Amino acid sequence: MSAQQDSPNRYRRRLLQAAGLTGLGFAVYAYRRGIRFPALSLEPSQLADEINIPDLKIVLHDLFETADEIDDVIELRAFAPEPHMVIHTPPGAILQFKVNNIAEDALLVTEPGTVEVLHDGVSGINRSLKIKTTGSNPISLAWRLPQIEQYSFAAIGDTGAGLELKWCIQRAHQLGARFLLHLGDFNYRPGDYDEAIRLFREAPLPCYVSIGNHDFHDSGLISHKFLRGIGPLNHRFSIGKTRYVNLDTAANTLPVGGGHRGKMMQQLIKEKSQFVDTVAFSHRPLHDPRRCGRRPRYWQQCGTRLADQKT
Repeated sequence: MSAQQDSPNRYRRRLLQAAGLTGLGFAVYAYRRGIRFPALSLEPSQLADEINIPDLKIVLHDLFETADEIDDVIELRAFAPEPHMVIHTPPGAILQFKVNNIAEDALLVTEPGTVEVLHDGVSGINRSLKIKTTGSNPISLAWRLPQIEQYSFAAIGDTGAGLELKWCIQRAHQLGARFLLHLGDFNYRPGDYDEAIRLFREAPLPCYVSIGNHDFHDSGLISHKFLRGIGPLNHRFSIGKTRYVNLDTAANTLPVGGGHRGKMMQQLIKEKSQFVDTVAFSHRPLHDPRRCGRRPRYWQQCGTRLADQKT
């Protein structure tokens, strides 16, 4: 075989090798990041925890930015009862914030000598804040709940949006709950997503939401709406010695211990000695108590058996 004839064969072999290595690399990356199904997709990216613009850096903890562009007012939403942020900016800067989902009785805490609070407005779970930096050190802004001996919370899911969700939120508030855990599936019909986001933002008490399968995909992936309007797919927070863990079960994850949920679970194991109790909330139940499992053809039989046992 001549050198001219062998050259195309070597080129094809190298091309196949490169394609194989690229495919293998992508498979490893996808497996480590996490694969979701249905619909088949990579694990969604996490929410950004920093805001960076010229002369301003804000590190966010239990907060995320809800507006696409920073104008005169920085708009944020909290997904935990005691969020905080660290601001890096030159002295003399004036910043304005709108922060949603903060308990009405939470107190703003700042570090003396770093900032002057020009305005701290409270309207339900919404805060309007205007500050002026007075020092060169980073500025810490945090909201802290008052110390109370006992508190209650409400939990419900599969409400859809509209009047059902509105009633559940109002009823939780009437019953004296400090916050609502929504277990997902507020999106069933066109327009439900936007309506649910509006109701959560205008609620009389903070709402922490777990994503449901109908909120994750509906004729295609729609989890980006959740991330931009409500919060992260997995998160945790604590009040005293009790921690609350939001687990994303809206779609299967491969590997089951991978993705952001798996990383959070590893961190939870390391932190378990710090807490007395843990409350986990998710859309799908973590344990199915029915004797005959979860096979659809047995659901009716299981329901009859459980009803017999109760009576």
